[in-house]
Amino acid sequence: MKKKKKMNLSSKFRNRWRLKILEQFKIVFAGLANAGKTSIILTLKRQFSELSGIKPTKGIDRSNMEILGFDIVSWDLGGQEIYRAEYKRKEAVIFSETEIFYFIIDMQDIETYEDALQYFQEIVEIYKLVDPKHLPYFIICLNKMDPNLLVDYNKQIEEITSKISDLLKGAEFKIFLTSIYNLQSVIEAFSWGISKFLPKQSELELILKQFLAEFPEINAVNILEKHSMFLVQSYRDDASHKFFNLFKEGVISIIEKLGNQLNILTFDINNVFKLYVEKLTILQRDYFFFFMGKDIDFNAIQNSLISTYYARIQTVVLADIKASK
Repeated sequence: MKKKKKMNLSSKFRNRWRLKILEQFKIVFAGLANAGKTSIILTLKRQFSELSGIKPTKGIDRSNMEILGFDIVSWDLGGQEIYRAEYKRKEAVIFSETEIFYFIIDMQDIETYEDALQYFQEIVEIYKLVDPKHLPYFIICLNKMDPNLLVDYNKQIEEITSKISDLLKGAEFKIFLTSIYNLQSVIEAFSWGISKFLPKQSELELILKQFLAEFPEINAVNILEKHSMFLVQSYRDDASHKFFNLFKEGVISIIEKLGNQLNILTFDINNVFKLYVEKLTILQRDYFFFFMGKDIDFNAIQNSLISTYYARIQTVVLADIKASK
């Protein structure tokens, strides 16, 4: 059972969470059979060794993970037709109190597009009936967009995006291209949803924007949580964002591989760009602050981080951790 506690939060956050903070958050993953729902969940948990032995999910598979001090309960809904009919009969139990809803579409199986969109429409209608004033955040993963695909799916992506946008008018949603062979893509999709748990995310975004304004030589700055969830990201422009994405998965891999051994790390990219990574520990939780740019004076920037920015980041993160308890 969810425990409830009133907090002094912004009006926008109070309205979204109905004047309460939940210790436990419910996330639902749905899609047709073989869309890749379970694979995405295993990838998020870094349980890569289990990917080769995946069997179709029978009914509902519930699992827990702890992110940012929140207890996340994921509901993996098996996609076979027999189970989909059952979900509709038990809609009040299965779909109620959902904070984030992930819908996975297998982009490599073109023949299932119409069925997938029909199923998605049915679920959206259920949510509108169950609690129309408090819809979940919708995240749609156009999945199996594997690196080096020989097929161009741009036309299909455009058509599906248009149809989903029409279905979700008035709701908050985001569409991602994902693949378990592109870890960053899965993390990005999940991070966007998890960031909705942060009532003070806008304050973190402001801190990073001020950091970019102070140091024009920097064009990308991110903060990661210990599970490689992106708390917040900021970029000088779209070109910087796209360029940094080319290296982000490698950075994540380095951070996860070094683990507790990583304190401060700097290295060059293409002999032009420089990357800086530093671990921040707040209430025994590890976070990673990293940025990239040209002609960086690491010493000068680190002095500013220590004297100003880290204290401000810690204050915001502490407030969110307290809110989760």
